[in-house]
Amino acid sequence: MTESTAGNRIHAVKFIVAGARDFYSTNAGVNVADQYGRADTGTWGFRPARVFQTSTILVLSVSAYPACEGIMQMLETVLKRFEEPDEVRTFEKGKFELVRIGGMTIGRATYQPGWKWSVHVGPGVGTSRCNVEHVGMVLSGCATAAMEDGTIHELSAGMLFYIPPGPPGHDSWVVGDAPYVSLHFLGADSYANK
Repeated sequence: MTESTAGNRIHAVKFIVAGARDFYSTNAGVNVADQYGRADTGTWGFRPARVFQTSTILVLSVSAYPACEGIMQMLETVLKRFEEPDEVRTFEKGKFELVRIGGMTIGRATYQPGWKWSVHVGPGVGTSRCNVEHVGMVLSGCATAAMEDGTIHELSAGMLFYIPPGPPGHDSWVVGDAPYVSLHFLGADSYANK
């Protein structure tokens, strides 16, 4: 962390800029570092001549001046654990815990040996196959992602996975005698939702 000439703290803020769009804020009194590393005082954003033509992630130094402290909201760190989830969806031989944090919903799936999506979840949501798009990571155990075309993928501990949305969807079941546990970063809000 560095300091501005006025002695105020500077915070790193990430902005995602998609395409060649102008971006301005009405907050006065912040420092802007353009793509050449210079800093200007005034409103923050990109002037038309300084906009990148492709999508990129930018990190700007933003300094909160005393005159703006009432205007600028400081972000706070949020810590949560799955041991105290925001929501739990239960079904026979399994559960899906949800934690909402940082504008995301992250899920933790825990399935016991013998669990099968089409038998233990599907009837409760009214479909025979899961149509939710998934991005996740297996923490322990082994399960399948069985696609309609007959392809069966085994998901085991340490694997990251992407499963496309349906229809036609996919089925899934636990392989072996150990419980299966995975984290879901995409699709958690929709999973096993009645």
